[in-house]
Amino acid sequence: MINSYAFLIKCASMFEIFFCIFFYTLPFRRRQRFYLRTLLCILCSVAVLIPLSGVYAAFPGVSVNIFITFCFYVLAFASMTFIYRESAAERLLAICAGIATQIVVGRIYEFIYLMLGMDPYNSFSFFPEAALPQWLDWGVYYIFHFILIFLLSLLFRRKKIYTHTGRSTRMIVIFSVVITAVTVPISSYSRPLEVQDSRLALVIRVLSILYGFMVLFAQKGILEQERISEELRITGELLYAEKKQYENIRSDMDAINTMCHDLRHQLNQYSGKLTEKELDELKSAISIYDTSIKTGNEILDVILYKKQTYFIQNQIQFSCIADGSCLSFLTASHTYSLFNNALENAVDAVMELEDPQMRIISLTVSNVKGIVEIHMTNYCKKSPVIREGIPQTTKPDAGHHGFGVKSMQYIVEQYNGTISFAVENNMFYLNIFFPPER
Repeated sequence: MINSYAFLIKCASMFEIFFCIFFYTLPFRRRQRFYLRTLLCILCSVAVLIPLSGVYAAFPGVSVNIFITFCFYVLAFASMTFIYRESAAERLLAICAGIATQIVVGRIYEFIYLMLGMDPYNSFSFFPEAALPQWLDWGVYYIFHFILIFLLSLLFRRKKIYTHTGRSTRMIVIFSVVITAVTVPISSYSRPLEVQDSRLALVIRVLSILYGFMVLFAQKGILEQERISEELRITGELLYAEKKQYENIRSDMDAINTMCHDLRHQLNQYSGKLTEKELDELKSAISIYDTSIKTGNEILDVILYKKQTYFIQNQIQFSCIADGSCLSFLTASHTYSLFNNALENAVDAVMELEDPQMRIISLTVSNVKGIVEIHMTNYCKKSPVIREGIPQTTKPDAGHHGFGVKSMQYIVEQYNGTISFAVENNMFYLNIFFPPER
C-alpha cells in the first residue's frame, strides 16, 4: 500500500535538492545547447524520481531510503556532466553544498513546526486548523524553502571557477565523498528516532542545522583556499614575467647608453657642418636616452630609465628623492615588481587628467632610524574605492585586473612590512614601511 503523504514529501524533497544544487552551479561553464540539455535532464529526472518516490512510499525502510537517495545523487552528478563543462571535483562540491543547504532549510522548517506545537510528520501546513487549499499549503512550503535556499546560495556560492591543482582536486573529492557517505545514513537512521521522542526530535534538528552550516562553511573555506592559491599562482607568474622584463630592459639600457655615448662623440666631428641650433637639438634628443636617474639601486634605476621617456612624451612631471641603497634587502625581482607596479598605477591615474599641469608623480625612498620608507603620491581624476585597505581596479574586466596591487601587497608581506593606500582631495598616497626586522 502506497502512503500518498510519504510519496508527496519524498517527491518534494528530491525536487527541492535539485534546486539547491542548481543555485550552486550558476557560475559553471555551460555546454552548447544548454537549455535543450537542461530540458532533457528535467524530463529524465521526472521519469526517474517519481517511480523512486513511489518505491519509497511503498517500502518506507531506512535501507530503501539510503539506496534511493544515493541513486538520486548519481542522477544529479550525471545531469551536471551532461549540462556543464566543469570538472568532477566542481560537480561533487555542488552536490555537497546542495545536500547541506537542504538539511539546513528543511530542518529549520521542521524546527519552526515543533516550536508551534505541530507534528511535521502528519502535516506540512503552517495553518492546519484553517483547512486551507492544498495548493496554498504547498505554495507556502516552497516559497519558504526557495527563499532560504536562495539566500544560503548567495552566501556560500563561489563567484567564479578557479583552476584546481592535483592536491586540491583530491581534497575536494575526499571531502565530498565523505560528507555524502556520512550524511545520508545518519539522516536516514535519525528519522525514526525523531518520531519516538519530541525532545529528542528537537535536539536532532538543532544538531542537523549546525552540521549543515558546518559543511557549508567548510566548503567555503575550501573555495577560499582555491581563490588564494589561484591569486598566488598568478602573482608568481607576474613576478617571473617582470623579472624577465627587467633583464631585457637592463640589457637594452646598456646597449642604448653605449650607442648614445658613441653618437655624442661622432656629433663633435660634424660641428662645422651643422648649425649650432641643429647640434643642440640632436644632443638634446640623444640626452633623453643617455641620462638616467641614479638612486644607488641598479634595479630602481632601470625602472626609472624605462619610464623617463614616457614621462617626457606625455608631459608627466616626475620628482624622485630616493636612497636606493637602503633597498638592498629586496630581491631583484621583488624590487622591480614593487616599483614597476606602483609607477604603472600612478601613470594610469595621471593620464586620465586632461590638464598636463596636474600630471605630477612624486617618489621618495629613505631610511629613517632603520625603517625603510617608500612614499609615492599622484593626482587622480576620480578617487578609487578602497575596500579592506586595497584600492579596487576601475578597469571594466575586474576579474583580470587588480593583481598588480595584490602583487605589491604580497611582496611587502614577505619582508614583514606594511602597505597602505589613501586618497584625499584627489591626491592618491601610497605608503610602504619595512621594519628593521625584515
